[in-house]
Amino acid sequence: MKKEKGGKRKNQNNITRNTTISILVFIAILVCIICDLAVLGKFTWLIITTSSIMFAWLVLIPTIKLGKKRDK
Repeated sequence: MKKEKGGKRKNQNNITRNTTISILVFIAILVCIICDLAVLGKFTWLIITTSSIMFAWLVLIPTIKLGKKRDK
């Protein structure tokens, strides 16, 4: 039963990390939108930064979700 609790805790930690990272990614994209509109008044470099942020998010989330494999 202790192993089950540890598994639930690890799963909860992963969910918390994934949610936190997703919120930070969303905030970063919003900041890019605001800066692009405030400085130039239209979307210019937003596509480049947004795609880079989304790519990093797509790589990072599965890495955290799968976790580190440990040899026993």
